[in-house]
Amino acid sequence: MVARFQLSQQLQGHTGDVRSLSALHLGDPLKPLLLSASRDGTGRIWARPDQSKAKRDIEARINLEGHAGFVNASAWLDTGSQAYALTGGQDHLVNAFTLPLQSPDPAANSSLTPDFVLVGHEDNVCALDALSGPRGYVVSGSWDKTARVWKEWNCVSVLGDHAQAVWAVKAIDEDFVLTASADKVVRMFSLTHSRKDGEMLLPVAKFVGHTDAVRGLTMLSARTFASCGNDGNIHIYNLPNVQGPSPVQAVVQPSQVLSGHTSFVYALDSLSSGEIVSSGEDRSARVWKDGALQQTITIPAISVWSIACLSNGDIACASSDNFIRIFTRETQRVADVQELQAYETTVSSQALNKAQVGDVQKDSLPAPDALLQPGRKEGEVRMVRNGELVEAHQWSSAANQWEKIGEVVGGVGSGQKKLYQGKEYDYVFDVDIADGIPPLKLPYNATENPYNAAYKFLERNELPLTYVDQVVAFIEKNTEAVNLGSNNEFVDPYTGASSYRPGATSASAPAAAAPRPSAPVAPPILPLARPLTFKQFNEAGAKSKIDELNGQLSGATALTTDEKDAISTLLSSLTKLSSQRATGQSRLNVTPLETAMARWPLALRFPLLDAYRAASAYPTTTPTDECAKASLRVAAWTDSWPTDAEQDKTKGILAMLALRAVANAFSRKEEASSLLESGSLIAVELRKSGHFDRLNKNARTAYATVAFNFSVLVVSDPSSVKLAASTLDLVIGILKAENDPKRRDGEVFYRALVALGNLLVSKSAGSLSVGSIADAVGASQAAVSSEERIRNIQREVAEKDTAVRGI
Repeated sequence: MVARFQLSQQLQGHTGDVRSLSALHLGDPLKPLLLSASRDGTGRIWARPDQSKAKRDIEARINLEGHAGFVNASAWLDTGSQAYALTGGQDHLVNAFTLPLQSPDPAANSSLTPDFVLVGHEDNVCALDALSGPRGYVVSGSWDKTARVWKEWNCVSVLGDHAQAVWAVKAIDEDFVLTASADKVVRMFSLTHSRKDGEMLLPVAKFVGHTDAVRGLTMLSARTFASCGNDGNIHIYNLPNVQGPSPVQAVVQPSQVLSGHTSFVYALDSLSSGEIVSSGEDRSARVWKDGALQQTITIPAISVWSIACLSNGDIACASSDNFIRIFTRETQRVADVQELQAYETTVSSQALNKAQVGDVQKDSLPAPDALLQPGRKEGEVRMVRNGELVEAHQWSSAANQWEKIGEVVGGVGSGQKKLYQGKEYDYVFDVDIADGIPPLKLPYNATENPYNAAYKFLERNELPLTYVDQVVAFIEKNTEAVNLGSNNEFVDPYTGASSYRPGATSASAPAAAAPRPSAPVAPPILPLARPLTFKQFNEAGAKSKIDELNGQLSGATALTTDEKDAISTLLSSLTKLSSQRATGQSRLNVTPLETAMARWPLALRFPLLDAYRAASAYPTTTPTDECAKASLRVAAWTDSWPTDAEQDKTKGILAMLALRAVANAFSRKEEASSLLESGSLIAVELRKSGHFDRLNKNARTAYATVAFNFSVLVVSDPSSVKLAASTLDLVIGILKAENDPKRRDGEVFYRALVALGNLLVSKSAGSLSVGSIADAVGASQAAVSSEERIRNIQREVAEKDTAVRGI
């Protein structure tokens, strides 16, 4: 009999829901790499230290920063010569991070910023996958109802025909891609043979049968795959044989349907043994073999968002309680007895609201001796009355026993319904959103999904949907128990669709063959009108470094007690803002930072400036344009670049932080007018210094981001003639410097190219000097790049130049 999966390790580090997991191994299959993406705004790479002899000491090795908002998707791309970690987020972006393969084992919690940023989606990026190998590519899915294929960091195809969000994507081979959508359909696209509707590719096949949103995909073999969805089912499909372009799309029914989950199924993966693993909204991960449920692994969290099979045969589960849990069949990797007992206690003590497990009459429930009778199938739930308690137990076929999974708690609220706008609710909360404003009413029923209630509340009161997770957290904190059970009617947090208990059907489909791929034509991307920012913030690291350096100072130079308290409050506020947990936030008080930076020695200012950089992305007591100017002043930007090595290093760090602070200021849309007025002076100051050639890669990327963000401002405001001219001069300097192939960085060059393209399509383009445009376009075309994304944007810039200058 196959061994059961048991807890191996619990990985803690994220401060928000862990939404996605991806596994990779490089060389040693016993040392897998795990990539996670979280609503705390970060990605993380987890691995076993190179020198470690232990069997289960996976830890967070690298933090991946760069997104603004939730990070919802992850994937690995291994080209054979280089590996990249990919993350997709709420900011519409896909970030790519180069994995330092040849470097020594990185220190725990070291950080990386993106080496490439893939821009093109118009809404939240919620799905990622990659085909590895020298001819590999990346595929992304988004709430904008499209999927995109990226080669050499350039978008080469847009996959259309979806009626709703694209929740999952899967790269089959060099030609075929699968997408799964909230419109209940899985689609297959050919990168060489799909017909087009405008710029979008149309599917060559559709896979039907799901009755609700489709959320996950995994390949089972070269010719079969599995999908899962909000209908609680897992479908197995055979790929059709597609040969050449055809106006007729194949419609494929499932060859097998697996039922067993009691709510939404979010994620799928497969083990080398051929077993399928799944996870979902029913607090479980499940293992399937030959169409039968082999094991149900109960997780002490509402949502098990993602699952990944590791190269050593273990399973990793990501959940809404911020944990990643590793489960193993290998005895030497199983957690010790004390940890197993503590975990089982946590699982068994979970509170289940009786409104969520059906209309149960306690007096009619059997006594605990009913558990002496074996269950009929894996995962069956049985409730028993134990004194005054109602306990829920789940049958484990592998262990041949009932396992307690929680206690059903009493009635909702005070037991009395509350009236709101003529309807009865279990709860009606008063929610304070700002001082001086009457509280808003938040009605909620215990049988309702909290996400659905949160969305309705925000839309009704015209509040930003970015607050949805704060509202959900408020609901869950102030209600009796979590929403769990087998008979409840769930509403999906994103599609708003309901789920019912799944049934089973069967059908058949033909086999697959893969035609040879060819290069598609990239769709246009200009203009890009969303600023890029550097919002990520490490409160603990900043506080520790500020305290350490302040300890080296004395007298009037050191921080006063009031300044320490004010800065500590600011750092805490930044953490809440960066993780999307702050509501009704007043302006951040940055005055203590500004006064401290002004008197601290230049070499010690960097942790203060880093906090100022993060604060610049949000409303502050200092106006936006003054924040930008203050950042450059603190970094002594206008001073000559030092020749001393230590001073050179200090200057480089401060310059990078100051440039990131300037870039962040553009995210304060309500204050953009101040940057329109003073932005040209800032651009001139940046260009006049002549420092660009002395900057390191990260600082040059920040410099190019400032230029790009200026171009976004120009695109959005037709009155920005003066700023357009200053920005063009800034872009010319970047493009000319980056023309040197020995030092050119693709991301810096690309951002400057897009900035130029934005200027050329803006309403201010006609006011720009013809000579300056010619100079900029000449510099943009002089570089010969191996990156297709750069060649494509060069082509687009040339086309816009022709339109502007009439040549």
